[in-house]
Amino acid sequence: MSLRWRLVILLCGLCAAAIGLASVGSYVSTRNELRGEIDSFLDRRADELVQGERRRPTGNAGGRGSRSGTGAQGQAGGAGEEAFDPDAVSQTIDDGGNVTGSSSTDVALPVTAEDVALAGQDTRGRILRDVSIGGVDYRMLTVAQPGDGALQVARPLTETGDVLEGLTLRLTLIGLGSTLVAGLIGWLIAGRMTAPLRQLTAAAQEVATTRDMPAPVPVRGNDEVASLARSFNTMVDALETSRRQQQQLVLDAGHELRTPLTSLRMSIELLQRGDRLDAHDRRRLLDRAEIELIELMQLVTEVIELATDRRTGDEPEQDLDLAEPVAGAAEAARRRTGRRVDVRVQDPGTVRGRPAMVERAVANLLGNADKFSPPGAPIEVVVSGGRVAVRDAGPGIPLAERHRVFDRFYRVDTARSMPGSGLGLAIVRQIVDDHGGRVWVGDSPQGGAEIGFALPVARRRDGAPALGAARLATCS
Repeated sequence: MSLRWRLVILLCGLCAAAIGLASVGSYVSTRNELRGEIDSFLDRRADELVQGERRRPTGNAGGRGSRSGTGAQGQAGGAGEEAFDPDAVSQTIDDGGNVTGSSSTDVALPVTAEDVALAGQDTRGRILRDVSIGGVDYRMLTVAQPGDGALQVARPLTETGDVLEGLTLRLTLIGLGSTLVAGLIGWLIAGRMTAPLRQLTAAAQEVATTRDMPAPVPVRGNDEVASLARSFNTMVDALETSRRQQQQLVLDAGHELRTPLTSLRMSIELLQRGDRLDAHDRRRLLDRAEIELIELMQLVTEVIELATDRRTGDEPEQDLDLAEPVAGAAEAARRRTGRRVDVRVQDPGTVRGRPAMVERAVANLLGNADKFSPPGAPIEVVVSGGRVAVRDAGPGIPLAERHRVFDRFYRVDTARSMPGSGLGLAIVRQIVDDHGGRVWVGDSPQGGAEIGFALPVARRRDGAPALGAARLATCS
């Protein structure tokens, strides 16, 4: 069942429950009021009959005998008040339960043991109850007349029943009509409320079916549905950006792979003519092919790293003394290149990160500095408050090209003839971005380039910056 139908059913149920409670209250109130009027009528009628009997002159027969035969009708109608309700019936009984007078020859009111006991009392009492006579419901009042039996007065409940039946019908129709109207209104309101959800569903199905990113879902208001729509649009934008980046990575990687593959193919073709090559040329071609293979393997490795979300790696995040991965990367660079790498630690700071990934970022910066530094020139690494800056003595990076040095496969004009894939600094930026930091490019004191990154400094449990470090460092 759809959310729209559930909302409609819920609204109809609440409306029906509210109308039902109001209808029951109205029915009970009306019923009690009508029965109260009948009870009041019976009380007045009984009083009038008793008062009329007291004013009635005593006949020759006297006593009770005067109420037998015609006397019964006389007592019941002596007051002349039957005009109150022509259907009202009255009769008198003695202390033995015998009817001594009646206003009707067609209707005989029932006499129970309670009525007989009441007729024999010396004090005035009354009994009020519902009775059924000939299939017709009556409301009957029995009033004791001390020393003179009891008087019974009854009035049919037919009119009251008709009124209550009509009221029940009207309340039922009103309830049904109101519930239907509430359902219609609920259908319209629920449709308006769930329209963004239907749009989100259609957009998600379009993505799943066509793999195409749909147009942004319209956002209206500031409720939960609008918040969901905004989140969906943000997710779609992120997916579209990721897909474009992946497509661009594949295109760029394909372009970059052509050069080493072409060179490797040419070397292999030349080696196939082994009978025409001397040993020196063959060795030179093999060395060149080996270099191309190394570059190709490095390129493939870096492309895979860029295409992999490093945040999903197996290495857990931990509080990390930034000087440790810097020292490890510097030592590896010294062994690999034979170049002097000076590390100056001013205030290392404790950051939250993955040690191997941070060390890889530093290693890539050192590799880039080694590529552009003159032979024998040292490389300097400065660590301070969550910042790592690698300085070289190379030609530097022009201001116009600094904003692109972290792009994939980008090389400045002075580096186009040098080996490398152009992915090292792109990997640095991805690692730093995954750690919530940022990268920068500047000028080094040696006259070359200073390339570095800054990571957010971790905090101690008391909330203060660890090791006295300040906030995320800014580029100088």
